[in-house]
Amino acid sequence: MMQPWIRKYNYISDYYKTLYELYTNEYPAYPVNYYSVDYENSILDKEILMGGTYEKNGLGALSGMKFKKIFLLPVGNIEQITPNQDATERGVSFEDSMYSSFTIPTEYGLVPIENDIVHFSQEFMGKSIDLDPIFLVTNINKATYGDISVYQCQLKITGSTLVQVEQQISSFHMFMEFSKKIHPIENAELLLGLESIHESLSVVANNSFNNLTGFYLG
Repeated sequence: MMQPWIRKYNYISDYYKTLYELYTNEYPAYPVNYYSVDYENSILDKEILMGGTYEKNGLGALSGMKFKKIFLLPVGNIEQITPNQDATERGVSFEDSMYSSFTIPTEYGLVPIENDIVHFSQEFMGKSIDLDPIFLVTNINKATYGDISVYQCQLKITGSTLVQVEQQISSFHMFMEFSKKIHPIENAELLLGLESIHESLSVVANNSFNNLTGFYLG
């Protein structure tokens, strides 16, 4: 009687391990540029606005909000952006009608918070003028499946532009695929250089191997 129950339970466990562990390590998700709120370097009004800014979403000339820009952060389970329909006379604005969501594995070391900014377009694609919308993180839920945890982030489109966000950056960071961690851009450049050297040495070593003797001959 126990065997069917154990088999069904294992199927569920294997599904979530495949979705949040195997796919995360072997099949990178869609990379985005992620702007994480940098509260340590932000200037916020702690008396009138209860720690907030004088601009909507913290973006604008009067805002003291700062962001850490993270390049190429892979996110998964991106929900298709679907306009929200409203049959009332008031209707809804474009900004209030576009929603989406995605998940971030906790192993990345990033804890998303409300007012983080997400830009789905990639700079390396070669666009001279980027008119793609940017999204604001509005809600975060932590989901745990056994020993696997992810952050489920709800998004809504903002009326701000990418130019405004870029003017409020405090530091630059980059997600490294081989370590599955976020590093400061200076460390990321160093690690990429070491990885390139390692690949070059591996090619030289493999070419020096002699199949007849079993030795590496220079």
